Amino acid sequence: MITYIAIGVGTIFIPYFTTYYFGLSEKELAVLPVASALGGVLAWLLSPKMERLFDKKNAAIISIILFGIFFSLPFMMIMTGTFPVNGSPFLLPIYVSCNTIGYIFIYISFNITNSMMADIVDEYEMIAGQRDEGLFFSTMSFAYKCTVGLGYL
Repeated sequence: MITYIAIGVGTIFIPYFTTYYFGLSEKELAVLPVASALGGVLAWLLSPKMERLFDKKNAAIISIILFGIFFSLPFMMIMTGTFPVNGSPFLLPIYVSCNTIGYIFIYISFNITNSMMADIVDEYEMIAGQRDEGLFFSTMSFAYKCTVGLGYL
């Protein structure tokens, strides 16, 4: 839920930060969705490897931590004076690279979380003798909507 709140907050502030804090132009802003798309494809390839390397719970936790680190890395680099200044030709590639890696890990955590929810549904069926995946996944969806909405607020 904390991750979903962060997504809501990030969704609201990213247009402000990219335009005023990083000084990206409209043409440069058009490149940013590539980071999300590329991160999604790479996460699809890397999720099974993360699950095998760590168990699901640890892989989800590690992925969320790495998501937070890489999405905040450009801001931390600016504070330490190690990020390129606005207008530098290196600013956009570094910013997009950090975002791409961040998207990889947030999508991996989403994939693993949904996989864990499916495991919970299977475990519940063994205990209760009935499948209620609709109840479990709709509860997860409701929690997502509430917390992202809280982040927007």
